[in-house]
Amino acid sequence: QLQDRAQNLIAKQSDAQLSAAREGEDTKAAYETRLDALKSRLDDALRESDARLAVQHDLRKVISEATETESALRKELAHALGEQESLARQLESSRAAAAAAEALRVE
Repeated sequence: QLQDRAQNLIAKQSDAQLSAAREGEDTKAAYETRLDALKSRLDDALRESDARLAVQHDLRKVISEATETESALRKELAHALGEQESLARQLESSRAAAAAAEALRVE
């Protein structure tokens, strides 16, 4: 009878150990599942961040190119305005010369 009680206690202890081991494995599996989900979310966030950085880089590049283009166009406009003023002076001078020539012809 003592041997039966001892075997019974050993069996209960083995069952308790098996139960604890299963619980530990379940807990470990649950933590691993949560960890995998967190890693996945982190990867998604990193990809999104990389995409945003790429867009920002592209926007900076476009803004830089637009600024360079604007600068070049301003230079061209200034040059064209200078030429226009020069031509206007030449026209005015030609008109004055033509008026003087007409005055001389009339005399």
